[in-house]
Amino acid sequence: MPDRRKLRREFDRVRRQLAAIPAVAEEYLLATRRHDRDLRPLQLRTAGAVPRRDKAAVFVIFPRHGVQSSHLQSLRYIASRGYSPVTVSNLPLEAADRNALAELSTLLIERSNFGYDFGAYREGVLSLADDLPRLRRLVLLNDSCWFPLPGSRDWLTLAEESGFDYAGAASNYAIDPPDVARFESLSWSQDRTRRSFHYCSFAISLSAALIADPAFLRFWRGFRLSDVKSRTVRRGEIGLTQWAIRRGHRHGSIFDVDHLDRDLARLDDAALRRHVGQVIIPEHTVLRDMFATILADDAAGMVPRRTLEKLFLMAVARQGMAYTIPGYLHETAGYPFLKKSPVWLDPVAREQTIRFVEGLGAEASGMLAEIAAIVRDRGLDGGARR
Repeated sequence: MPDRRKLRREFDRVRRQLAAIPAVAEEYLLATRRHDRDLRPLQLRTAGAVPRRDKAAVFVIFPRHGVQSSHLQSLRYIASRGYSPVTVSNLPLEAADRNALAELSTLLIERSNFGYDFGAYREGVLSLADDLPRLRRLVLLNDSCWFPLPGSRDWLTLAEESGFDYAGAASNYAIDPPDVARFESLSWSQDRTRRSFHYCSFAISLSAALIADPAFLRFWRGFRLSDVKSRTVRRGEIGLTQWAIRRGHRHGSIFDVDHLDRDLARLDDAALRRHVGQVIIPEHTVLRDMFATILADDAAGMVPRRTLEKLFLMAVARQGMAYTIPGYLHETAGYPFLKKSPVWLDPVAREQTIRFVEGLGAEASGMLAEIAAIVRDRGLDGGARR
């Protein structure tokens, strides 16, 4: 006999989906047009001091706590590699912050946060429309990460030299993992033909061949803006990756994890356990609790090495390399990015992030100060010792 409660839940779910169709359709058809008509005229554009060059970078910021030293450091790095930065702020700026950013930018755009980072990327790309035919490289970056980290490799140069038309710093959803409870059955096999596969949007480097593709500018002009984050991810982060793949452009990640299972197998026991203990899990409580249980058992010498390897791989498959294993990536590959959101998403993840940053040495003191400001301004408890 059917479970009536289950049937009712399913009925309610379908009813909600049907009720949402008119609003979703209206947004899909009209949101971008309304943005361009009503919101774009309100943008503030400031000419910057950095001259136009044959390489450009769109750098998107959301300075909720004001412009930080890390924003300025990122811009100095971008300019030092021969890029002309177009900085797009998804919040209005104070005069002092505006002046500081303009000094390190070619153009500074202040806009409303409609469409999240892809709405801002769109604005930056469209501002470069006339320059695209002469550009040797176009980079899309946002401030969801601290970069470049002390002691890291030069991602911008590596991307240029990679031979990829579409070069990422990390990728997601190349693996379809089993349920967390069955993590030991995980098969580490990358499949870039999966429909949800994408390169993370916090750092993308595009070649002259790709940006000269006539469909590239059409993608951005016709991009369907949304104030719903999941739709923005689907249309933007996933959509742009899949667009590049369909167009036949060469693609890849500068730091990939294709052979992560083999790399873990080569670590000695002490290194493996140290890296497993550094894994950051900001948004998956079931997986985080499983880590805590297994690490407690391992402290008593009860966990086989193979279990630890599979647990590490499950974390990466579930939450992505950029979130979960910054310590491992920085130590083994000079990874230059560290996600900021674990600082406010989860207190355990915050403490692990702080420990990693402290390990970067004196050059990371500005990052620690920024973490302390985030904790204070958001009213978070603990986890910021400086």
